[in-house]
Order: sequence, then C-alpha cells, then structure tokens
Amino acid sequence: GGALLAQRFQIPNAWVLGPMAVTILLTSQEMALSAMPSFLINGAQLMIGWSLGDRYRPDFFKTAPRFMMFILVYTLIAITLAIGVGAILSRLSDISVPTLILGLAPGGVAEMCLTAKVLQLGVPLVTAFQVFRLACVLLVSGPLYRILLRHFPALAA
Repeated sequence: GGALLAQRFQIPNAWVLGPMAVTILLTSQEMALSAMPSFLINGAQLMIGWSLGDRYRPDFFKTAPRFMMFILVYTLIAITLAIGVGAILSRLSDISVPTLILGLAPGGVAEMCLTAKVLQLGVPLVTAFQVFRLACVLLVSGPLYRILLRHFPALAA
C-alpha cells in the first residue's frame, strides 16, 4: 500500500520510501507488529554475510584496481568521519560512542541494526540514524545527479 501511494505521488524510489514511511508511521504510534526470534536474526546475519561475500569474485578485484582504490579511500574517509562525528555527538549527549559510530557508519540498515543488536547497543537509535541516512540518499541522489549532468555532460557517457 505504501509503495503504491508513494508511486502515485511520484516520490523517488517509491518501493523503498513508501513502505519505509508506513513503517515509521506505525512505529511512531507504538504499533510494534512483531519481534524476531534470535535464531532468525542470527540466520539473517549469516545470509547477509554470505550474499555480500558471494557478490565479489577474485577476478573482480583484478580487473578493477582503480575502482577498488577509490572505494578503499572513500570507506576510510567515511569510517573516520563516523568515528569523529560519533565522538563529538557523544560529548554533546548521553549516547555512547559505539552506538553513535554504528548509527553513522556506512553500510546497510539491516547490517548495522543486526550488528547493534549483537553488540547490545542502542538498536532503535542505530536504526533511526540508518533509516534517516538511507532516506536522504534516496531523495537527494536523483536531483544531485541531474545537477551534475548539467554541469558535467560527460558523466552521461
């Protein structure tokens, strides 16, 4: 339902943002629909790791060294920023540094939330940070790409 409504209003990435908005609305009204058993959470974490590992074959790393270097530098910068901003926010709040770092860390919502649960950190806060980050990326990516194309037409090639 949420995806169709979001698509009708031409919201970008309607099939992600629509259900996300419905879930946020239900959760904000304290309508928790279920809790996951721990064996499902452990199995989900295993499957996420397996699927991530399966995507990258040894030949990929040999054929894309420049791309891999860019990803390495980007990841190191993103992690450094997450640590720095997490430390600063922790001093300004009563939230632990590890929870804030995980909330700000680059990665998927599911991976960060499962990691927060395993490490017994603030799962709701990590989830909120990660969902907010994802929503921002989904809403800003399209317009930002169009602006970049106007200034750098070679990007379309």
